[in-house]
Amino acid sequence: MQRMIKLTIGLMLQSVLLCSGCKTLENQPLNPFNPPPKANTIVIEKTDNAANFLLEYAKHLQDFGFSIEKVDKELLTLSTDFKSYKFSGVAVIKIVAFARQNGPKSILEIKGNIEVSNPFGGQVPFNACNCGSPGDAQRNGFNEILKTLDNFAYDSIEFVIK
Repeated sequence: MQRMIKLTIGLMLQSVLLCSGCKTLENQPLNPFNPPPKANTIVIEKTDNAANFLLEYAKHLQDFGFSIEKVDKELLTLSTDFKSYKFSGVAVIKIVAFARQNGPKSILEIKGNIEVSNPFGGQVPFNACNCGSPGDAQRNGFNEILKTLDNFAYDSIEFVIK
């Protein structure tokens, strides 16, 4: 009996030690998307009018703290002002999107332009993309765009390398 208790305690202790280095789900970022490496463009589709779809996204971006720099209702384009985002250095992102009508469906193509502060002064421009290491400014910028799609209604999503 004592041997069984020791064995049980030993197994429990071993389990605790093994899992102490494990990452728990609550510490993991919730990212339901799985973009391929180097993807830099997000294409979402919805059964709607292209102009309505673009304006919905513009309003949604405002809810995420972005200021809309320009919306062109004729060319169906939008751009935001630069906004800072979480990164190990100092970086800002600008989201650019354009919409197109494809029969009853609308297509919204979304990209991001980032600028990283140079320690010697000025900003260094990059495109946001799913590239680099997890702490990379380009990847964090791309993830910032993905966050804007939380609770935004669309029918399908595709990731493109352009």
